[in-house]
Amino acid sequence: MMALAMLALAAASVTAPAPAAQATALPEPIALGSSGRMQCFSPDRATKTCAALAGYTAGADGAIARTETVLLSRRATLTMVTVSPVTIRDGRLCATLHGHDIEMAGFALDGAPVDEAKQAALRKSVLASFQDIVDHEICTRFAPDGSAFDAQITMDGLPKPGLDQTVIWVSAADGYKVAPRSVP
Repeated sequence: MMALAMLALAAASVTAPAPAAQATALPEPIALGSSGRMQCFSPDRATKTCAALAGYTAGADGAIARTETVLLSRRATLTMVTVSPVTIRDGRLCATLHGHDIEMAGFALDGAPVDEAKQAALRKSVLASFQDIVDHEICTRFAPDGSAFDAQITMDGLPKPGLDQTVIWVSAADGYKVAPRSVP
């Protein structure tokens, strides 16, 4: 379920770091990404870890791309990196995750790329695990919540409160990474 929530957020909002400078300014609610900041989903501030990191770039034509790294396992640092288009509509960040996004995804284990045979197996597993959200529009409203935001998710226009998560904006210098939460 954790991976499904992360991917749902990814589909609507972020992951590799965004470039430090943008060719074109990004609109709200992702304007902070114009300076190279990234969205950290479900942050653990003590260990500087995130369940997902999303960075955004805007092209000269106004199209926005999101590069996102999503944690797929709580036991090991198994991550998936996707690049996909997003749109802003009514103050919400919207995207649709397609099967081809997963087919083009990269996977890493503890920071090292996974070999092609394992990537093929992972793609098949991820497609099966995320069948409930593939090809559905997911939108995220980022509601201010103190020094963070509450990422409020809808899928095909219907609220999905079980997928809502805390999001903070971080810079590369802050040292955040995608990794499992530490266990006390």
